[in-house]
Amino acid sequence: MIFAALFFFLLSSCSVGGESLVSSQTVPPQPGAEADMVMRGISLTEVVSGGDRLSLHAERAYYYEGEKLLFFEGVAGNFGQGERAVHFTLPEGVYDREKGQILAFQRVTVSSRRGIQLQGVGGAFDLNARKVYVERNILLTSDSLRLEGETGEMDIPSGVVKMRKVKGVISSLEGVSNDVKGREK
Repeated sequence: MIFAALFFFLLSSCSVGGESLVSSQTVPPQPGAEADMVMRGISLTEVVSGGDRLSLHAERAYYYEGEKLLFFEGVAGNFGQGERAVHFTLPEGVYDREKGQILAFQRVTVSSRRGIQLQGVGGAFDLNARKVYVERNILLTSDSLRLEGETGEMDIPSGVVKMRKVKGVISSLEGVSNDVKGREK
């Protein structure tokens, strides 16, 4: 299936900080290979690392038993616990349950319950480390903040976001941590 071959190509080129998110042991589906299972309108809920809950709904999903990978389209979901949980949307991605990773290749949008929204292109959810990595064209917004950056990551339990090559506008320092306030000079 062309869909699977395209996703493996994108999956194999996905990296964070120069480190590939996919091991060389991952075997791609053969071009034209039929999925072992094709699903529409699926919902998945799991308890993963640290008791965090992952729930997602996908418009369509393709499961390849040999690779143990779930390719999906049109995903909206939640990850985390209580007030620290985040909501995310992805047009397309891959869920590698064995590695505890969700890889995204197009637009990634992650929203926290504290009003922070992180957007970018390409990246990964490391469910075991409880982090979200975004590879490029980062936009971080809140009521008083608009920052653009090259790459970034969000620690889900703490809500801390780290970005590289940042430019932007802070319209108010209310609610901004002392760490950021100290760097404004």
